[in-house]
Amino acid sequence: MDSVNKFIWRVCLPSLAIFYVAFLAYEYFETKKGIEDVTEHVDKKAIKIAGLNKINSLILGGSNADFSLSAEILTTETNYKWFNLALGSEAHKDSNYWSYIESSLPENRRLNIENIVYSSVTLLGKDRINKRKETTKDKYGNQTSLDWFPNALIPNKSIAFYLKEFLLGAEQSNQRHRVSKKLGDFDMSQWTCDFKSSEAEFTGSSHLRV
Repeated sequence: MDSVNKFIWRVCLPSLAIFYVAFLAYEYFETKKGIEDVTEHVDKKAIKIAGLNKINSLILGGSNADFSLSAEILTTETNYKWFNLALGSEAHKDSNYWSYIESSLPENRRLNIENIVYSSVTLLGKDRINKRKETTKDKYGNQTSLDWFPNALIPNKSIAFYLKEFLLGAEQSNQRHRVSKKLGDFDMSQWTCDFKSSEAEFTGSSHLRV
């Protein structure tokens, strides 16, 4: 019995602790890579809209608007010049997002905006509004205070999630390119998507007045 206890305390528990710390380190670097891509995507949007003087319509909101709505299509199908200024998680906090909009689009240009499509899921989730008020994340998703430390001891995704990705051969390399196109749209050509659903055709400006 003593030998079993010694084996548990001297081999099993230290091995589990080392494995867990290694897993947290792996997830940290994976998260860091993701934030680097988000940072590039967010900054490119600001740079591109600064160089476009005729924008009079905006797409705002979170990742649902960033991934699924297209300023290029809206510009082609309507008489307006659109730009997709949506950010993932709406920059995590209202003050982050509005500060980003103000810095990207000066007041004299904001006054020329005629249409805004705002797509948000914040109101649909329990306590999402309060969480946005309390978060210490910046617009890229970086923690800006020491509040991250206790949470850093708990992984965001399970070992089973990463094991499933590995076994299924998930193509992560090409899915890390969050390239903003000319009008701020997410460049979906950089992603592999096997999801199949029925298509809904956008037929013109009548769709803008919901």
